[in-house]
Amino acid sequence: MWRNTTNQRMRTAALLGLLWYMRETPSKFMKICKPSDSEEDVIKGMVIGILVVVENVMEPLPVFYNGVALVIEEKVLMRQQSDIPIAFLKLMRLVYALNLDCPKELKLTFEVIQHLLIGD
Repeated sequence: MWRNTTNQRMRTAALLGLLWYMRETPSKFMKICKPSDSEEDVIKGMVIGILVVVENVMEPLPVFYNGVALVIEEKVLMRQQSDIPIAFLKLMRLVYALNLDCPKELKLTFEVIQHLLIGD
C-alpha cells in the first residue's frame, strides 16, 4: 500500500507540536524503541500512550515504522496501527469509549483535538 510520507510526517509533526504547544511532554505519551528493546521495559509506567518501534530511534519523526501500538495501563492493546496520527485518534476513541481518566499530561491536548474534530 502506497502512503504519502510527506503528509504522514506533517500530521505527526503537527500532533507532536500540539503536545509541546499545550506544554505537555510527548515523551510521557509516546515511546520510541528499537525492535530489539524489551517491550515491557519501554512501556513501564505508561498509563496511556503510543509505542513506536523503528530501526533508527535517533530520527525525530520516523517515516517507516516496524510497528505502532496503543498502550493502556502498561499493556499493549492494539498493534500494527498504520501511523502515529491514526493511532492517536484510536487511542482517544478508546479513552472515551472505556470512560478512562485521561492523564493530566494529555488533558489539554485531548480537549483541543476534541473541540477541533468533534466540535464538542
